[in-house]
Formats: sequence, C-alpha cells, structure tokens
Amino acid sequence: MCNDTAVDRDGRACCSAQHYADPLDRLCYTTPTEVRDALSVVPEGNKLIGVVDGESDMGGPTLSYSEFWDPLDGGRYRGPWGDNMTAFVSGRWRRWMAEYKKVGGRVDVLHVDAEWSDWYISRGFAKQRSSDDNRTGVWAAVAADPRWPALQARLNAAGKSFAADFTDISDMATWPLNSTVDLRAHVWDSVMFERTAEIVNASYFEPIRVSFPDGTSCTLHGP
Repeated sequence: MCNDTAVDRDGRACCSAQHYADPLDRLCYTTPTEVRDALSVVPEGNKLIGVVDGESDMGGPTLSYSEFWDPLDGGRYRGPWGDNMTAFVSGRWRRWMAEYKKVGGRVDVLHVDAEWSDWYISRGFAKQRSSDDNRTGVWAAVAADPRWPALQARLNAAGKSFAADFTDISDMATWPLNSTVDLRAHVWDSVMFERTAEIVNASYFEPIRVSFPDGTSCTLHGP
C-alpha cells in the first residue's frame, strides 16, 4: 500500500526506515476512498482487500529494517520478537480501516501476503551477523533478552516429545536441518511459524475487526 517512489506532504520519502508517513496521506498510500470506489463494482460478498508483503507494513519498503523485528544488543542483531512491528502496524492499520469504514467502505475478505522468514533456522537466523564486528553471536543476544525465558519455555514444551531441549542455545548456528535425531531446528521453526501467525493476527486481523467485527474473513499467504 505504500508508494515507495513518492514523497509525503513534508517532502520526505514515504517509505523508509527512518520515517513513516501518515497512513491517510494520499501521496504515500492508497486511500480508503480509492479502495472504496474500486470495490464499489465488486458484488457483495466478494470485496477483498489484499495486503502485499513489503509495503504491507505501511512503513518501510521491506521488513528487514530493525524497526520491525525487534533489535537486540544495541541493534547488532534482529531478534525473534516483533513487539515494535505489532504495535506500529496495528495502530496504523486500525486508523486506516476506521477511515475506510467512515467513508462507507465495505470488505468481506482481508488477505495478507506475509512471507516473513527472518526467524527461521532454515533461513539463516542463527548465522545472523552483527552489524559492527561481523561475528556470529545472535544466540547470546537472544538469551540475554528478558523475553527469552517465556519463549524458551514455549520451545521446550513444543520440543519435549522430540527430545529437543533449548536450555542451552549457544550452538544454534550448527543445528542440523536434516537430522532425524537432533530436531531443535525443526521445533524452533515450527514455533516461529506459529508466532508469525500470531503477529499477523495482532497486526492486521484484530484491527480490522475493530471496524468490521462481523462477517469479515481473513486469510494469510506465507510465511
């Protein structure tokens, strides 16, 4: 929805890691009125709004910016949490959708394309390099975060029946991807998949139901 080639009313880039334009700024975003008018010719029951990965955050052009995946260790790493993104996106999306309802917009389906993979061992999370010294040490930053005990407990609960234990994650960069014995990478990725879906729910689906509590379906493509 963000026009990454445009500038906003103040002359700043609409979509950047440093600045996030007003979600109702028509220079930067598809406006509620434009979407309402486009869907006016679509039969009732078939009005779909699609949110495409990248511009879907209503902020920067990609989700690789640390503003979205919570930074760890002074910004050296991206951690497996999205509190920043959830608060940011849900607030903007709630505001956009409230205006959409105000101008008489209707929606039957919200489809979010969220192919996010930053947290998966299989996509290289554990081999993430720090921004300043090029060392692999994200595991230490994760373990030092105050949110880690809760995530660790969830991982251990999910891995219990597979003998996958997350008491020590210092060797996570070497967890095998194709082992039938050491299944830590698979359990980690499975839990991260669930957590990604939870963030999509909190960021997009719950806000839309503030304005449209009944009769709106929500679908997800990805991760």
